[in-house]
Amino acid sequence: MQIFRCTLLILWLAALSMPAPAQEHWRRDIDAFRRMDSLSPPLQGGILFVGSSTFNLWRDYAAYFPGYAITNRGFGGSSLRDVLYFYELLVKPHAPKQIVLYEGDNDLNRDDYTVSQFMDDVACFVHLTRVCYPDCIICIVSIKPSPARRQAYTKYAEANRQLKAFCEKQAHGVHFIDIWSLMVDDNDEPRANTDYFLSDRLHLNAAGYALLAAAITPCLIVD
Repeated sequence: MQIFRCTLLILWLAALSMPAPAQEHWRRDIDAFRRMDSLSPPLQGGILFVGSSTFNLWRDYAAYFPGYAITNRGFGGSSLRDVLYFYELLVKPHAPKQIVLYEGDNDLNRDDYTVSQFMDDVACFVHLTRVCYPDCIICIVSIKPSPARRQAYTKYAEANRQLKAFCEKQAHGVHFIDIWSLMVDDNDEPRANTDYFLSDRLHLNAAGYALLAAAITPCLIVD
């Protein structure tokens, strides 16, 4: 019955909530994940990283988390609505005991997408995961302060504030991981580009990933 309810909800989201032509842009990435899963059976009951390029470009992520069974399903440029649309293909094959989510960076950089819409999508993701995997621990990483997206900082900061409040209101198993405050100075401005970001001022460098790993690790489940 639980699987049936989960499948119905996923189908409903895909059919009614998401503009399919936009999400189909990522079909190649999703098909690549499916090929990987066909060649090597997906890890069941592990930790699943899902998100945009912040996770997608973290190619050596396993080295930062020795002893943890982690699968990375980040796909660059994605939004939370893309994750919701492809939830069945991204998440269900892994039946995760924990999900670490990073989205919002691309979503809120758009003028036609509001913080309120983002929070609705976050609530949808959490509800969907609760239906499919009632005991799954969900960790939501705050949006990072990429210097290249200074124009979106007001929305990012408000989204992070609401994300933290949302996670704290959940009955159990939903945690907020704050990396924003670790990457800004006393004036709430991003530290020098060379501190945590590549030359594009958008994506993380090795120091940035070390900081991200240090923030995530205390939240990970230990078997």
